[in-house]
Amino acid sequence: ASEGGGPGKCTGDLLKPITFARKYLAEFAGERQRDVERLTGALLFARDLLNSPYKDLYSDQAWKEVRSNFEAVFCRSHGFAGRDPLVVTLLASNIALPKRAKYASVLRARSNLLEEKDQAPLEINLGKSLQFHSTFVCPISKEQSTTSNPPMLLSCGHVISRAAMLKITRTRRSNRVKCPTCPVESAVSQVRVISF
Repeated sequence: ASEGGGPGKCTGDLLKPITFARKYLAEFAGERQRDVERLTGALLFARDLLNSPYKDLYSDQAWKEVRSNFEAVFCRSHGFAGRDPLVVTLLASNIALPKRAKYASVLRARSNLLEEKDQAPLEINLGKSLQFHSTFVCPISKEQSTTSNPPMLLSCGHVISRAAMLKITRTRRSNRVKCPTCPVESAVSQVRVISF
């Protein structure tokens, strides 16, 4: 302490950062305790942060991370894509196209009888960073799910829309649904609605 504050007493200048931290940072203390402690400590050196133990908080890399995080939160809260759609498309194609090409070459090597339109759809996991939608598009009808046409989970684990499932059961004239992706059949009573 300084300027007559005495030991254990805070002067007005030192009290401001502490008051600020209590008011605005306290709600984050549970999950981000270490970060809150560092920010609170940095507030004490706010006048000369570059010559403090907290100078790393002012680095170019730290500001790039802050900018990136703010952009992502802003985009998410306004329903915008967090990244440029062209970049996302290129990243996804970089993962998917080699796998699709290999799949096609294996099929060609095993059988010349299959045409492109007769091939089963290939599911490719693009990883969590390229999963954005909380909506479902049926792989059969290519329609987006709605409350009147929700996604339905078959017993094999594949998902189709209710309309596609009803069409399959009408075509087969039975209470069983043959999965369009694999050879498993499900009883209609085993099929479950999925909510996102």
